[in-house]
Amino acid sequence: MLTDTKIKQAKVTDKPYKIYDSEGLYIEVAPTGSKRWRWRYRWNGKEKLLSFGIYPEVPLKLARDRRAAAKELLVSGVDPSQARKEEKVESRAAENSFAAMAEEWYSLYSVPWSEHYKGLVRRRIDEYLIPRLGKRSLSEITPIEIMGILTSLEKRGVIETANGDLLADFPKGSGHGKSQERSLPGFARGAGSGTGEAPCRPDHERRCACCDACP
Repeated sequence: MLTDTKIKQAKVTDKPYKIYDSEGLYIEVAPTGSKRWRWRYRWNGKEKLLSFGIYPEVPLKLARDRRAAAKELLVSGVDPSQARKEEKVESRAAENSFAAMAEEWYSLYSVPWSEHYKGLVRRRIDEYLIPRLGKRSLSEITPIEIMGILTSLEKRGVIETANGDLLADFPKGSGHGKSQERSLPGFARGAGSGTGEAPCRPDHERRCACCDACP
C-alpha cells in the first residue's frame, strides 16, 4: 500500500518505474520526475490502462476515489476508458453549444445595461431560445430553424419579440466565427412584420429617436 511519504520519497532514475498501491492502482515515476497515477484493469479479457492524473495535483486519496468510481463502472458493464472518451466528446459539444454562446454573449454585452434590461434579455433567452436550441451545436443551427422560431413566436402573439427585439440582441462577432453568424443575428433584424421596431443597439431598451439616425 502506498503512503504520501513513500510517494514523496520516490527517487528519480534514468528509466520510468512503478510503485504499486492496490487493486491495480499504481504511480509511475518518470525520469523527468513527474509521478502519474495509472490504473490497470481488464475489459473483455484484455488488459487496459486508465490515467488518473499527476501527483501531487491528484493526491493519494483522490486517486483511490477515482479508482473506486471506475470499478463501479466496470461492475455495471461499462468500460471506464470508453466512458471517459464519451465524456470528453460531450464536454466539447457543450462548449460549442448555443447555450454556451448565449451565456458568453450575455456576460460580455450586458455589463452596461440597466438591471431592468438585463432581466428582460435573460428571461427571453431562457424562455424562447434555450429550450429549443440550448444543447445544439452552433454549426447545426440553420436560418430555417431561426425563422421557425420567429414564426412560432408570432403565432403565440409575441409580436414585438418576433419583429426582431429578441434575436437582434445577439450581434455578430462574439468570437464564434461563421457558425455563430448563421445561428442568430442575420435573421433577426427586420424579421416578422418588417416594422423595424427593434432598437438599433442592445443597450437601448426600446426603439428611440436616435435609432433612425444610427447606421
